[in-house]
Amino acid sequence: MLFSIPLEPVFIERNIPLTAYTVVKDGEYRGEIKLGLTFTPEERESRNFEVEESFGGWKQSSYTD
Repeated sequence: MLFSIPLEPVFIERNIPLTAYTVVKDGEYRGEIKLGLTFTPEERESRNFEVEESFGGWKQSSYTD
């Protein structure tokens, strides 16, 4: 069984406290995993992305003569 952890609460609340999840494989209990997440946004002075964009993109990296 596959499950996912929604990340929206992490972005809004900045963290999800340590939570225990049961691990089951082929219908058999295999143990427990404890997981906690913290989101720390990168601080930027402005939203100007010119420097990053000046390095090139897919056209420059895949161009061949």
